Amino acid sequence: MVEQQNASRKSVVVLGAASAAARYLALEFAKDGYDLVLADFDQDENERIAADVRTRTGVRCIPLFFDALAFDTHEGFVAECEAALGGPPEGVALCFGYMPEQQAAQADFSLARRAIDTNFTGAVSILEQFAAI
Repeated sequence: MVEQQNASRKSVVVLGAASAAARYLALEFAKDGYDLVLADFDQDENERIAADVRTRTGVRCIPLFFDALAFDTHEGFVAECEAALGGPPEGVALCFGYMPEQQAAQADFSLARRAIDTNFTGAVSILEQFAAI
């Protein structure tokens, strides 16, 4: 069961939390008193980052599994974030992405398709779900 917080607290969801940019953003939001949901498909690294943010700042930092390519899970993921935070977040930071080597993607369309599905389709899918709350 995910612990809930007071809905009056500021909160942000950080998607792709294992990226360097996401780590920086998470710490900056935490320093400003925002509670966080850190979301990534690398759950071990996500747990480590969440523990580090909690230790450094004392804010609530909840690591959740997220897969940008699992479009059918996005609606449920947003509901899980709302439940964990006690309401909708004030913001969402999208930091996930996939970029194969250009020559490899030109030689293998499945790599180009994965980049499109991650960087565009996955982004649109999850952000539309958050926009609906």
